[in-house]
Amino acid sequence: MISSLSVGLRDARMAVEAVLASARDRHRSLAISVVDASGTVVYQVRQDGATPVDVRNAERKAVTAAYIGRDTSMWRLQIRHDGRTVADWANPQLTTLHGGWTLRRESQVIG
Repeated sequence: MISSLSVGLRDARMAVEAVLASARDRHRSLAISVVDASGTVVYQVRQDGATPVDVRNAERKAVTAAYIGRDTSMWRLQIRHDGRTVADWANPQLTTLHGGWTLRRESQVIG
């Protein structure tokens, strides 16, 4: 039997709190999304002042990291090196914007 791990609500909240704690000194409103391995939103935070575009980009970053299995900034470097673009994947949910991090547990992508 093949078993797959997933990110739960408790872990998603911890991830969001870690991002918020590291960004406290930046004085910028953030939108943060955590998705499971299938790209479904598990937990999302929109700080006061964050725009709808910020929320949408947070979702796209999280979906990309889970779908591709690597952080968005690293994926950007890879596809540039390979002479490709995001359009090659024919998926409008994907982005190379910096800030999408892949969540792993026991070497499996969980979000």
